[in-house]
Amino acid sequence: MLPAVPAPVVVGADIGGTSPRIAAIDGAGHLLGLARATGANPHSSGAGATARLAAAIAEAVPAEATVLAATFGMAGSTGEHRTVATRTATEAWLASGRPAPTHGITVVTDIEIAFAAGTDDADGVLLLSGTGALAARFTDHELIERIDGMGWLLGDEGSGLWLALEGLRAAARELDRRGPATALTPHALTWSADHGREQSDPRQQLVAAVAAQSASPARLGGFARTVTREAAAGDPVATGIVEAAAAALVRDFDVVAGSTSPTTVLAGSLLTSDTPVRAAVRAALATRAGTITDAAHPIVGALHLAARTAAQAAGAHAASAESATGSWRLGRDRIRRALTEREASPCA
Repeated sequence: MLPAVPAPVVVGADIGGTSPRIAAIDGAGHLLGLARATGANPHSSGAGATARLAAAIAEAVPAEATVLAATFGMAGSTGEHRTVATRTATEAWLASGRPAPTHGITVVTDIEIAFAAGTDDADGVLLLSGTGALAARFTDHELIERIDGMGWLLGDEGSGLWLALEGLRAAARELDRRGPATALTPHALTWSADHGREQSDPRQQLVAAVAAQSASPARLGGFARTVTREAAAGDPVATGIVEAAAAALVRDFDVVAGSTSPTTVLAGSLLTSDTPVRAAVRAALATRAGTITDAAHPIVGALHLAARTAAQAAGAHAASAESATGSWRLGRDRIRRALTEREASPCA
């Protein structure tokens, strides 16, 4: 009996998020490989990123499989940075020992795979609030316009980090008698004691703790959970911060959406989890947006885009429209189910 020939696969990768992963899936929606890809983004991980990405590819992609297409979503891969990201992905694939994808490797930003993780539609708006924040408009799967996403020093208004800093600033104002009392202040003092050197003046202790954590903004962002929790409990100052965050996000949505009512994908923990920011934003979008969906993990979007590339390539050589997409007409929900089933497996 001849050995079974592995089914052709497509590969998707989310490189640079909070849980970077790479996966391979076949045309029937079966997940054939999944690997972590921590430290594989050349923009943030420096030396060794190529080797780590190569190891993840080798782990996720079956050795004998025919890979039709691969899509890598890499944070920071805009402009000239995309050239670096594409070179890293190409070199890593070569080093992995896996056969080159038949229809090539495509590198996009994490914004594009986040949108694709929330809808099968080609046109629409992505509204994201996690560590950072932005709004982006897509036409025919292409990123056309984006608002914010400028980083915590210049923007990211309505993000988790923005919420955290506003909460800490509110505590500082109370301590300095420049602002009203708030339930956030005792939490801020506890946070500062845990993250900085103890000092006799609580104001200086807070200053020192924020300075110590500013080199790693994501750590500062953890205080956002305190802000949303106290807002839910009714603290007026925290509620005002949450309302300002939602207003900033809705403003950005209005800029990119214009006079349309687009399909809208919500992404990032503040908009996909049960938070007061999500509630306020969804209430505002109810009269502005069309269909509103939540994004799955970004790797779902990367796999969805890779499957689309495979379908388009099949169509270019197909004799009929029906066979053009064949088994590669994979929607994101089907891909998401495959990932969920794999991760729920005790052998995963």
